[in-house]
Amino acid sequence: MSEEVLRLTRRLERERAARQEAEHLLEAKSLELFQANQALKGLTTDLERQVAERTAELTEALARAEASTRAKSEFLAMMSHEIRTPMTAILGYADLLSEEDYFTKEHSGAIRTIQRNSHHLIELINDILDLSKIEAGRLDIETIACSVPELMEDLRLLMSIRAEAKGIDLELGFDTSIP
Repeated sequence: MSEEVLRLTRRLERERAARQEAEHLLEAKSLELFQANQALKGLTTDLERQVAERTAELTEALARAEASTRAKSEFLAMMSHEIRTPMTAILGYADLLSEEDYFTKEHSGAIRTIQRNSHHLIELINDILDLSKIEAGRLDIETIACSVPELMEDLRLLMSIRAEAKGIDLELGFDTSIP
């Protein structure tokens, strides 16, 4: 063989060896890629299962919370109605007593305090019922005029008994006129 043929043969063998090495490397990398892809599929499946489980748990928790809110609203509405009945009776008797002339000024003041506080409690009960209506999506909004000075005076009278019991002077004053 000539030297040229020998050189070409060696070159061909080197290229075959390099090609075989490249093919082995490609097979190894393909196998790694296949295994990584399979692992990724397994992780994806596991993650999707976990997401589905958590979604189911959250859906169940939401249903329980909504049921709890409905139960609370129903309880508040029922209790408000139950409290309103005796409050109305107290207010009615206080109104009857206020019509009597033989009470002292101090007794008349106490009866007026009972009346004011009874009205206040009935308003609170109505607010609780409104809250139940809001949660049920059945509240109608209305605009009602009120007197801020009168409202503040009622609040002062309501809180004055507690303030006196604690030795606190509770006064109400307005620096400017209030519409």
